[in-house]
Amino acid sequence: MIIRKVAKQCALLDVDEPISQLHKCAFQFPGDTSGEGGTYLCLATEKVVRFQASLCPKEANRALLNDSSCWTIIGTESVEFSFSTSLACTREPVTPVP
Repeated sequence: MIIRKVAKQCALLDVDEPISQLHKCAFQFPGDTSGEGGTYLCLATEKVVRFQASLCPKEANRALLNDSSCWTIIGTESVEFSFSTSLACTREPVTPVP
């Protein structure tokens, strides 16, 4: 996959800069030599399919995408907690105190 930066529903074909959180991006399948805008990963209803993009008529370095071909990079965090449900009372203080 080639990760392309997206601006105004267009994949930027000549941009080679990092993409970070909250940026829109598109995932292009490599090896596409059709001369068009390329084939992109797309979510249609509940299926993942390929979307054939077309080149932007005004700018040749952009590919027109549909909304389901654009993805937003977000940050996620995973936190896991555990606790003990002891049935007996402790006679000594719990140390170290959490």
